Amino acid sequence: MLNIHRFRRALGRVSRRTAAVIRRQPATPGVSSNDVQQVYEMLLGRQPESQAVVNEYVQARVSLTYLIREVMQSEEFAGRWRQRHAQPYRPTATPVFEAFPAYTGPGKAGFITDFLGTRTRTAYIRGTERLSGHVEGYPIPGNFHGSTVEWTGVLNAVLDAHDQMVAVELGAGWAPWLVSVAVAATRRGIAKFQLVGVEGSAAHVEFMRQHFLDNGFDPGSHTLLHGVAAATDGVTKFPELADPAGDYGGTVAAATPFMPRVSANKNVVPAYSLPTLLAPFEKVDLVHIDIQGSELDVVAASQKVLRQKVRRLVIGTHGRAIEQQLAEVMSQAGWELELDEACRYRTQGKNIVMWADGCQVWRNFKV
Repeated sequence: MLNIHRFRRALGRVSRRTAAVIRRQPATPGVSSNDVQQVYEMLLGRQPESQAVVNEYVQARVSLTYLIREVMQSEEFAGRWRQRHAQPYRPTATPVFEAFPAYTGPGKAGFITDFLGTRTRTAYIRGTERLSGHVEGYPIPGNFHGSTVEWTGVLNAVLDAHDQMVAVELGAGWAPWLVSVAVAATRRGIAKFQLVGVEGSAAHVEFMRQHFLDNGFDPGSHTLLHGVAAATDGVTKFPELADPAGDYGGTVAAATPFMPRVSANKNVVPAYSLPTLLAPFEKVDLVHIDIQGSELDVVAASQKVLRQKVRRLVIGTHGRAIEQQLAEVMSQAGWELELDEACRYRTQGKNIVMWADGCQVWRNFKV
């Protein structure tokens, strides 16, 4: 079975945000005809050229990972990606971008450069190697790691900041949002900012530190933590990643419908609550959350400190039930919902799987 949610995250998430390992049912030795058709549809937007092409893959008994990587390394895939992420700017779609003129300089080999001028190593995201040197346009309907809704929430937080900016990213990965905040704030004339990143993968923490350096920021001047966000302080298990560039879907263990969350190894990391993470700050401009299904637990347990200190929350959502309960918790606590896009499901064989994350943007006018 093709796990579309994890597949989307392996691409850097075309919708919010998105990247994880593709996995199949262990009892199936090679790809099926249905697998081949789904991969072509997802990556190339079309069916295979012929049944003969499908049969070649099936008869060769190639793995699903092999098939996906082969298609992602094709010129056709690279061309579709460039076309998708270099679209003309449409000001009426997202006025927030008017405050950030698009970067017009050159790209750099080994990096993808976004509209702010932020550079991200293609080595961080499996399958983006052919985008080396590419310069993106505005993220409409999204860029290689985030949707328009997500970008709008993050940039509005920068526009609402004044002489300084405080931002926290939970489930930070390589910290794309922290560095984007720093670049955007600098472009708005904000010279003082404090950034906090929390990430469960040790390899991704190293990505995070290097991403700061690649964009001219000192990681030692900020708080970059190896651990996970949780409802309470303590320790928890988090998987070690065999392929850090291909897996951004690591989670703590939990029983969640439609989204398997299993931590099978004994790797123990610190767990940080939001009261602990936010304690050093009087006010926080942005908390960005992408923690693979734990978002409701963390947000619900931390409403007191969130309402006291945080102006805006951008939350990646991982299930319709989570989205509904978040809406109830946040609205009852007095937050205003600025933007909302639901996660999406599709049928895969006899299963329903989530193939795209959702996003909720909440504003707290008490701060």
